[in-house]
Amino acid sequence: MEKARYVSKYKELSIPILKPYTKEVDGQVVSVEGQVVRFERGFFETDDPKIIKFLDTNSECLQMIESEVFSKINEEAMANAVKGETLEEREARIKKEMDEIKKEKAKQGVTQKEKGKTSKVGKKEDEEPQY
Repeated sequence: MEKARYVSKYKELSIPILKPYTKEVDGQVVSVEGQVVRFERGFFETDDPKIIKFLDTNSECLQMIESEVFSKINEEAMANAVKGETLEEREARIKKEMDEIKKEKAKQGVTQKEKGKTSKVGKKEDEEPQY
């Protein structure tokens, strides 16, 4: 399994995955420790598929991602940053990405306009509107 890397705007962010609880074992109450994801110096890395799935799909985590509390590191972007693109390569890549986005938006716009078309049907003068 590949490692997933996350970055947080907070140095010591903790996200509970499994809250601590108590249970009875042989007539005694035992505390069960919860599981927590801890960002150290703003970074967290794991190869545990359960933790990755939790961070990528849990509704509270998705809200934190949306509000930019933490985010998953794009490995391709990291590779490019480490590789060190030249300015020309970066500009060409960004232009290509922007062109693809524009094409996709234009395609969506055409689809939206097609959905909005209505056919006009003539009404008889004595016809009452139906509610």
